[in-house]
Amino acid sequence: MLLRQLHAGEDVIDQTNWNGHVTVSALVLDQERSRALFIRSKKYKKTLLPGGHVEVGEDLVGAARRELLEETGLSTVSLPQFYDRAGNEMPLEVNTHKIAKHYTRQTPQHLHHDFVYLFVVNSGDDGLLAESSEAEAVLWCPVSELRTLYRRSFDRLTQIRELKLC
Repeated sequence: MLLRQLHAGEDVIDQTNWNGHVTVSALVLDQERSRALFIRSKKYKKTLLPGGHVEVGEDLVGAARRELLEETGLSTVSLPQFYDRAGNEMPLEVNTHKIAKHYTRQTPQHLHHDFVYLFVVNSGDDGLLAESSEAEAVLWCPVSELRTLYRRSFDRLTQIRELKLC
């Protein structure tokens, strides 16, 4: 669907593009690579990776870093170096999922094309918030939790770890 939208010339950054628009998520691992950082979303009442919408003029990795800081307070992270042939930073995965109609915000059902970027904490979790305006909780969970919540990200992370790229 994302490719179809791009070929049609649609603005997929525009948050009011109800055919679908781009979002970002930050998959953050601790220094030992044994735990992943999640938030308990106030809006969706679900456990999710930190993330959200891309602002106009913002690059995707920058948006992921901003959302991570806003939702968790964490800023001391590194981005493992995954690049395409042109030198662009590559996400861990891209997934498209449905967002249900929201009556309070008056938004119709639409798609999110989510670019998931992998980050690793540089030094502890200094600045990590207990909660934020968007998260009722910020928590570290075993990486195995990804298997249930984010299967494709878990599979890609497993491949990367086997290749010793992370």
